[in-house]
Order: sequence, then C-alpha cells, then structure tokens
Amino acid sequence: MFQAHPIQDDYLKALRSIWSDIDLEQYAAQVSKRYGVLDLSILASRERDDNIPILLKEVFVEPFVNQTKTEPVLKALSKKNRKRVMVLGNPGSGKSTLARYLLLSLLNPSHDATGQLPAWLGRFKGHLPLLIELRHYREYVGGNQSVGLLEYFHHLLFKAQGSHLNLLKFKEQLKVCPSLIIFDGLNEIAPCKREEVTQEIIRFAKKYSLARIVVTSRIVGYQGYAFQSANFQEYTLQDLQPEQIKTFAQGWFNLIFANQPDEVAFHYQRIAKALQHSPTVCQLAGNPLLLTMMVSIAKHQELPRERVKLYEHASKVLCHHWEIEHSQETLSDLMLEDDKLALLRHIAWRMQAIQQELKANTIKLDDLQGEIEDYLQTRCPDLPSVKVTNIAHGMIEQLSEHKLIFCQYDEQSYQFVHQILLEYFCATEIVDRLRPSAKEKLTFEKLKTEIFLTHYTDDTWHEVLRFLCGLVEPQLAGELINAIVPARKESMGSDSIDCG
Repeated sequence: MFQAHPIQDDYLKALRSIWSDIDLEQYAAQVSKRYGVLDLSILASRERDDNIPILLKEVFVEPFVNQTKTEPVLKALSKKNRKRVMVLGNPGSGKSTLARYLLLSLLNPSHDATGQLPAWLGRFKGHLPLLIELRHYREYVGGNQSVGLLEYFHHLLFKAQGSHLNLLKFKEQLKVCPSLIIFDGLNEIAPCKREEVTQEIIRFAKKYSLARIVVTSRIVGYQGYAFQSANFQEYTLQDLQPEQIKTFAQGWFNLIFANQPDEVAFHYQRIAKALQHSPTVCQLAGNPLLLTMMVSIAKHQELPRERVKLYEHASKVLCHHWEIEHSQETLSDLMLEDDKLALLRHIAWRMQAIQQELKANTIKLDDLQGEIEDYLQTRCPDLPSVKVTNIAHGMIEQLSEHKLIFCQYDEQSYQFVHQILLEYFCATEIVDRLRPSAKEKLTFEKLKTEIFLTHYTDDTWHEVLRFLCGLVEPQLAGELINAIVPARKESMGSDSIDCG
C-alpha cells in the first residue's frame, strides 16, 4: 500500500486523477510483490539468516551513464528532451535493476531527507509506469500475430487485475495521458525476432507521442541504427565508483545485521580491505551483479579475486538449491553437486554450439528433455527408461516452476534464467573437455582454431570466450588472445572480443 506522506500523496493524486480507470493501489501492490525484493536465489545458501528479504529500493545505488558527458542515470532519463532513451550496459551492469527501480519509484515514491521528492521523480509526475520484460512479452505473444504491445499492456494492467476496461479506451488514454514505458532486455530476444520487436517499439513510440520510452539492452549485439533513426538517445551504464561500492556494501550489511553494529563493521571491513588491497576486486565490484555476489559471499568468507570464481560460487549455490525429486523419493544419491553442474554444462554447450538457430539462450523442450534423459541413462544405467523419462520431466517442471535455472520461453522452449549462466556453463564445459580423461576430448589446438578463431567475431560468443580466458592457465589465455590478433587486423571494422 502507498505510504501516507503529504509529498507522496500530492504526487499520487496527480497519477490517480489522470489514470482514474486504474486501481493504482492494487497495481502497486502487484508490482511490489513481484519486484520489490531482490531475487538472491543464485547467491545465498540455505541458511535461515541468508533468507532475509533485501528490498531493492533500500540498496539501490544510482549508477552514472555516459553519452556526451557523465551524469547520474535518473537525472539523464528524466530530462524533458529525453523522451526516447536506449540504456546500454554490459552483463550484470544493472539494466534490469534500474528498470524495476523506476517502476517501483513511480508507483510508490519516496521522499528524501528534506521531505521532498527527488527532482528527477518530480519530472515524471502523472506518468503511468509500465515495465515490459521483452522475454516474457515474446512468450505471451507466441505465434499469435494478432497480439501486440498494446494487447500485452492491457493484459498486464487490467486483465491481471480482473478489470474490464475496454482496450480501445486504453489506447485512447495512452494518446492523451503521460506514461513511462520501459522495455527491458532487447538482447534476450532471439536475433531472428529482434528487428521485428525493435520496429514494433519504434512504431509504438511514434504513435503514442506522450509516452516516454526507455529500452535496455546489452552493448554486445546491439544494432543501433533503427533506434538512432527514430531519435532514441543512447546512454551507456558505467561501472560503480569506489564510493558507490562502499555505500552499497554498508547499506547491505546494515540490513543483514540490523541492530548489530559490530557485525556490520566487521563484514564491511572485509569488503573495504579487499577493495583497498586488490585492484582486481575493485574492478569486479564495479559491476552491480558481481558486487551483489561479493557482499553475499563476504558474509561467510574472504572474497575470491577472480570473476570466474564468483560465478563458480553462484553456480554451486544454485545447484545446492536444486533438489531433484521423483514422486516421494529424493534422488540426492544419484545427482550430486558435480553431476548437476556437469549436466548444466552439457546443456549449455548444446544451446550455444549445436543449435545455431537458437543461440539467443533458448532450447526446445524436446531437446532439453532428451539431454537430461541421456545424462541420466549414462549416470544411472540401471534406471528403467520409463523412470528416466519421468524424472527428466519432473526436473524440468521443478526448475521452471521455481525459476532456479531454467524458465519457460514459450510452449515449446526454455531458457536459462540468467543468460550469463548459459555463457559461464558453456565455457566450463569447453574447459572440462580439455582434460586428458574427458569423454569428449578437445585439444588446445582445436580450442584455438575451432572455437576462438571461429567465433571471436560472433557477439553471442564474446562472454563465453572471456570466461574461457579466465578459466585456463594465463599462458594458454595469452596464446588464445594472440591467435586472434592477426585475424582482427585482417578484418578491420568487424566486431572483436575484449578478453580483458
């Protein structure tokens, strides 16, 4: 529910008076339930005190963006002449967190220490916010050509609330009433559909000129010509600065160790010490996702100083949460942590390397079922085939229901919940195949020629190759990087990978 504060009440009265057909309290409650608490399922262990809910608005640190100059992102997005904006960022840079913070703030505004609304928020007064997670939009649309953005908006706002507001009336309101429409995750759309969605967003922006539009995407793979031609301003999220990192860590531990100042000080110093003595940790901590991993890890141990080690921790915690059950039988003796990791690596490899048409983090249900069955039959040859099929089906249902690792993309396809997990698991599968005892052996020469030299210009492989450089020995990483230098010189102007 909305808080009772004069400044907030004035802000919300304006929103209610303009959008009187919408039950804003119910809408805000739904948004808060869905996005208000950070999802830490891949970061935290099962210990009871790790399950303290962390409210997004309480730990959000405003990043800076860069265009012609560097400025706070919320200030940039709220400018009058910035009605169409593309926010670009690297994996884990906080694009989705920013989108959710905007949505939460416009529906439940918070005043500052002086009792005033932040200046940036005041500029959105009366704007109805809508967050469109493009991955879920495509899932909703499926193959139905008659369903588009407006039908999806109507579904989110009214059908989900049980309201009967006419779609035609909603369209008319969008033409005359201010709104903020946030399209999150353009990069999560399959490349073959990305241009179609891009044009749909641009058409919407032109038709509903009062709507302020924010689109987010990864930098890699973004083709900006269409948005630039439609007068979208492009901003790039910057890494958090040392003071921002410290502010985040301090706020995090204040929440975790409420009324325990000694614990707050001890764990904060663990972060501060690592930042002071390790340039690598300082660099990694500038990435909001990695910083969140760090503060979660720092609750229990000293921090690893490598990016791949942080994702290794996350993947193990994720598998720790994943209990594989069949009927009333828990199959923990059949699928240990290493078995789960091996299965995920194999699935990721198939998705990235074999299914060329589905490189955007998607696997067909039948293929996913088949991969799991093949692994179970290899791992547990004495299991009857009927039981293997049932277990595999149950595993997919459980993972999809709890969104631990996979989520459903459409009726016949699944995705990793976080694309970065696909890329990490794919890289670890490749490295595992370098082992002398590997069943499907890969030589270093083949790694260099068939993977690095073949894929270094392919943006869907860039994060995989970066992980590979961090997983192999430094000397081997140097050889891989050196191998692509001559090829890069021969193909000036093509995309290349930064293996830093």
